[in-house]
Amino acid sequence: MHSFILPRIKSKSWVHSPKYLILDKFLGYLEQKKFSGFSDLTSDLHTFVLLFLEGKALNGFRVISNDFYVFSSLFQRLHQLELTQLVFYETPSSFVTGIADVVDGTPQHKGLSTSFASFKPLLKDLESEKFEGTVTIQWKTTEGLIILHHGVPENVFLVTPSDMSEGKEALEEILDRVNREKGTINIFQRSERGIHQEKFQQEVLHLTTTGVEEEVQSRYGVLGTEFLRAVSEKKPLHDVASDLCVNISEIEPLCTYLVEKGYAELKERDVIEEKTRKFWNEL
Repeated sequence: MHSFILPRIKSKSWVHSPKYLILDKFLGYLEQKKFSGFSDLTSDLHTFVLLFLEGKALNGFRVISNDFYVFSSLFQRLHQLELTQLVFYETPSSFVTGIADVVDGTPQHKGLSTSFASFKPLLKDLESEKFEGTVTIQWKTTEGLIILHHGVPENVFLVTPSDMSEGKEALEEILDRVNREKGTINIFQRSERGIHQEKFQQEVLHLTTTGVEEEVQSRYGVLGTEFLRAVSEKKPLHDVASDLCVNISEIEPLCTYLVEKGYAELKERDVIEEKTRKFWNEL
């Protein structure tokens, strides 16, 4: 799960209804145009966000409240999701690079308080290290992103849910705000996408305790409630994640929590049992 701010600037957006859109042709147009930015995608069941970098689809997310759950196969499943609306927001390509660093990068530091960290010396250290990656500074409704290449800012953004400044103006405002307001600093080193080795591909989670719904919901929210409902059907966890429209990595912590608390057991997939259950369900 990730939390970041996307600038939904109306003047840089356009809305489409899938009902009147030939999706493949439109995606081809975005690739030809080398579109960078993101798209809000709405279906009857869920809300998604898909990032684009120079016309290529990158990370996909299922969005619950203000949290972003990685859903890597979103682009491949666009035709299956019965989308009702698509809204596209154009941004500089370096902004998308920064968000991709947050999602795919290796965290070097997380949760540093601006009250205790010396921000300018921190940037100087990253410059001397020729650091590749992104620094984020988070406040309640504002986020700064400093995208570094060889330790030097390639671009800087200050983002709110409805606006975005960039470059020297954004950097000056970030430096001023760091001194005035308490915030949180995170540093992500750039790395290749898709290197996370997901566990629990074919295992089935068997609940051994009842009455855990309230506890799970309080810790894991809506996704936790949906997860308990899905695993009750005794599907492999790969299929559970697919049904929930998230990566397995997003449900790994929940699986681990339930097993460690003694609420569930992980077992190997029983193909014969699945076929038997499917046979009776189809009668």
